[in-house]
Amino acid sequence: MKRILLATSILVLTSSTVFAFGLPSFGGESKSASGLSADQIQDQFSNVSKDYTAATKNFLLSASTALDAFNSKSSSERLKSEADQLGSGAVSSEDVEKRTAMLKSAKDEVTAKLKSGEKLSEAGKAKMTESMSYMGKGIANEVPLVATVASLSKNTVDSLKSVSVTQIGKVKATAGVLTTLSSNLPKDLGIAKDTLGLYMDYAKTNRIEIPKDASDIFK
Repeated sequence: MKRILLATSILVLTSSTVFAFGLPSFGGESKSASGLSADQIQDQFSNVSKDYTAATKNFLLSASTALDAFNSKSSSERLKSEADQLGSGAVSSEDVEKRTAMLKSAKDEVTAKLKSGEKLSEAGKAKMTESMSYMGKGIANEVPLVATVASLSKNTVDSLKSVSVTQIGKVKATAGVLTTLSSNLPKDLGIAKDTLGLYMDYAKTNRIEIPKDASDIFK
């Protein structure tokens, strides 16, 4: 009789534990503590990657157009090629680091031209206006990404506690990229805003039209 009572007690305790904490997930689509499934996290990460890439393209096209304004054709064509080659798929941490380095290098090239004292033709001035527009659009598109990436990064880390063992590797990799993005987006925006500020100072001194896309950034 005592053995029966002991077995019953163990069964009750085991059942209570299962109901309290849930069964482990070994497959299928499970929701994280944030309410997002692994597939939803990947979908949102894909959208972030596309928006981030679009902003980076605008930054590079801005620098390319500015260098073209100064007739630095080879540098301009190289930056345009780099912009065209940016993939449209999900980014990696290596992609993010490379892009930040590309923006810094592009800024240095443009800064050297802006400080050279070289005067622009009317066609060159028009290209500088176009360049400022590219930069303004890129900044306006990337600013909201800072909060979006921070939120998705938190949700992705939270999901590691509950996603299935078959999905955890992919989600963990995504969490790593989002951490890199969270660190680098402010750097990219800092480079872009500094560059746009230099453009606008040059434009004011040389009577070049400043487009609304650019002037709105500093309002």
